[in-house]
Amino acid sequence: MKLQRELSRAIYGRIAEEVLAEEQTVGSKHVHADDMVYATTPGRPTFLLLAPLSNPIYRFNLGKRPAIFVAWLRRVLRIPQLPRLGNSQAHVGYDMDLESCLGTHGRSRQLDPWGNHDNASCPPTYKARFEGHTKLTRGIVRMAREAGVTAEREPKTHELLLGQFSRSQCAKLFPKTYPKAYMKRAEELVREALTFGAMQPEARRRAEDTWLDAVDALDDEAPSLRPSELAQDRNKSDRKGLRIDVQLVDDTGQELWLDGTIGHPLVGARREAEIKRTRERIHSDSKLVRSRTSVTVEKARQDKEETYLLLKLVASKQHTDGKRARMPEFYPVVLTTFGEVGPGATLVREWLCERLGRKLEREGPRADGSEPKQLLNEYRQNFNMMLAEAVAHRVGAMATSAGLPKECIGITRLPPRPSTPAPLLPTPEPAHMTRAADFLSSLTPTLSLNTTTHLRSPHTRAQVTDDAVLNISSV
Repeated sequence: MKLQRELSRAIYGRIAEEVLAEEQTVGSKHVHADDMVYATTPGRPTFLLLAPLSNPIYRFNLGKRPAIFVAWLRRVLRIPQLPRLGNSQAHVGYDMDLESCLGTHGRSRQLDPWGNHDNASCPPTYKARFEGHTKLTRGIVRMAREAGVTAEREPKTHELLLGQFSRSQCAKLFPKTYPKAYMKRAEELVREALTFGAMQPEARRRAEDTWLDAVDALDDEAPSLRPSELAQDRNKSDRKGLRIDVQLVDDTGQELWLDGTIGHPLVGARREAEIKRTRERIHSDSKLVRSRTSVTVEKARQDKEETYLLLKLVASKQHTDGKRARMPEFYPVVLTTFGEVGPGATLVREWLCERLGRKLEREGPRADGSEPKQLLNEYRQNFNMMLAEAVAHRVGAMATSAGLPKECIGITRLPPRPSTPAPLLPTPEPAHMTRAADFLSSLTPTLSLNTTTHLRSPHTRAQVTDDAVLNISSV
């Protein structure tokens, strides 16, 4: 554990010292802006290296995929990933050789050491991005249940709203991604439905009938959807609308709605804003300015609040009408790939610690003699470790899949090797060189066809190793 602690401090401290020294004494033109953002981010990406491996909870469990841990650690050290694509070369603006993406998307195809290309909509990384999000939400559910809190992952929206709207109505009124005109009309219908409680019975019946017809006609008011997508949505009665990631309910009935996300600070329009915020933190003497969160965290929190505004509005109206005993609280759990933890995650952790403390108090003295204070400290460490592992898994998994060609999307594992070695090809006799050439040429089309068919099969689910990537890139 001492070695891990020293390694973590050395990594983080060395990066911060070098970048800050160059930024403050030499001038910003001599230091890469992305390095400056990474080194001064209000987080500790190397927190994983502080964990004692004697405790199984702290072991980095990646399902027999150690390449993810290696890729994450190389990303923390700001060094290029291990060669995978076979096209590494020097690029202007970098002091290291970088590989280039085999796809044709994005403005910059270089696989940079900060992961900017990985997070800039590189198609092969989508699966890894979803894996990181799933790991985060499942980790929150696991920690909540350990604290004695009822937790459900992705609860159904019509059940979350106490059945006020049917399942099909929720899918239409609270969609995930639809045109702005559709979203505006859906919001109008939701607000209209909240006024029915104050109407007289006859007027309410007429208003509800008109409202139901308007909900059924919602799809006709989305002209920007392609006809094929619109028809598919109409025929799919079980389509999934907007859902929160986690619902927590404690023993007193207090309810939390959580939605998690992991963002990258140096992607798109956020990059310049993030660099500006970083320079302000470096050169300011104000403690308030130095403690400000990153632009990525602030923007993600705002987006989550706007996305779930209607759900919170319905819950608030239900609480006012006496249908809910307590008003649910919504917390966006926002993390960044550089190790920053947003305020929402900290509030959720302390909320769970308070419930765990009450649980320990009810259970009384433990047989192993552990004190509640010690158990709460361990719980906080485990929660922080869960957040760090989710981020590391996303970063490492995206780094190992970024840059692959379009045909490799969805391929994560190669077929298992046969238990018995394949028979060797017959070696032709030296006297029959013409016959040997004919024999090999007859095999080449078959081998090529089988390889291409396997790689393009949509049903293939395989792990791409370093050797396999080289083969895939040559197809």
